Amino acid sequence: MDKYLDKSNNSNNGLDNVGNLSRQTYDYSKEKSYENELNIFKSKIMSKLHKFNPQKINDSFDNTINLLWFQYLTNKKQPRDYVEIYNSLNISYEEENFD
Repeated sequence: MDKYLDKSNNSNNGLDNVGNLSRQTYDYSKEKSYENELNIFKSKIMSKLHKFNPQKINDSFDNTINLLWFQYLTNKKQPRDYVEIYNSLNISYEEENFD
């Protein structure tokens, strides 16, 4: 276990990182990769949104979009209004006293 412990004195490590210009390099290729991945993700989500059908859930993306859709429908509604939403969506529910 001792071979994994760093026994060197690193008390000035933070100051060394600030004062040593050779350690202050920034890898811009990571940022470009991040932007590329973000654009691919956005286009995939937009494609999934355009194809979304709440009656037909195919994968986890559809399930997540369905949850967002349901959240949008029930946002700022009173619990008694849920019954009407459930009925319009053909979702079964247990009748409870909402008073």
